[in-house]
Amino acid sequence: MLINLSILGFALLESLAFVGVLFPGAGPLMITIGLAGTERMSVLLVILFGVLGSMTGDIISFYLGKYSNALINKRVAGNKIKSAINQAQTFFKKYGLYAIFLGKFFGPVRAFIPFLVGTTNYPVRNFIIISLASGIVWIASLTIPIYYGTQFIATYGEHWLRTLKSVPSYIYILLGIIITLVVILFLKRKKNVNKE
Repeated sequence: MLINLSILGFALLESLAFVGVLFPGAGPLMITIGLAGTERMSVLLVILFGVLGSMTGDIISFYLGKYSNALINKRVAGNKIKSAINQAQTFFKKYGLYAIFLGKFFGPVRAFIPFLVGTTNYPVRNFIIISLASGIVWIASLTIPIYYGTQFIATYGEHWLRTLKSVPSYIYILLGIIITLVVILFLKRKKNVNKE
């Protein structure tokens, strides 16, 4: 249960306006999903807790935007946050309401799109529907490869390690020398092409 709550928390932090920029939760979220995979936890529960965290962050950010328009008017401290707000505004102007869905897949704007949508008169109900759909797709696209990838590694990794250990060390040394020579030749060739 602690892993599921961690997934919820990291997804929430990653989706929460301002916090998502200062404390990126995507890395810890992916690590925790991998841990859930190695522990063979229910993939549906992993996705459910991730979506709940994502939606909670989106809804909090939406209401922060709705009730604090003054933050956008250059009263926000920190260049990193101002830069992320500008990126999100540009993204929202360019893509309109699709930005709500697509914004979930672009790190710096992920947390600010719900905030910016909150500053408009966009209906809360419609926002929640789009947030749910984007949260499901985002979390599932993170979870499925990481979850099953770590299960595969946990299952077959030991076999591959034993296989690699059985190869004589001089083969690895020879392989290293060959790779080094190929890289050197490639770099020299590239350097000669640039001179011409």
